[in-house]
Amino acid sequence: MMSNKIIMPTKEEVKILLSLMIENKFIYEQTVGELLGLKWVDSLMPKIKDEQEWGYEGLNQFFIDNDIAPTCTLKEALDKLNKN
Repeated sequence: MMSNKIIMPTKEEVKILLSLMIENKFIYEQTVGELLGLKWVDSLMPKIKDEQEWGYEGLNQFFIDNDIAPTCTLKEALDKLNKN
């Protein structure tokens, strides 16, 4: 029997992820929707050792639970998380 439990990232993990993406000059994604797209593609790849347990579903649910829309920029999402 398969488990439908969604593993979600912590707030700190998402804040670090957003900060790294904002600061990186080689990452062109600017919105939460684009980040989710990257994570969705990543979820199709085989897991590698020491990779985080949460995937696209968990990250998407995290943004929904924190009222962060896919159209938000990464900076807007980080600012919203820092306020809460």
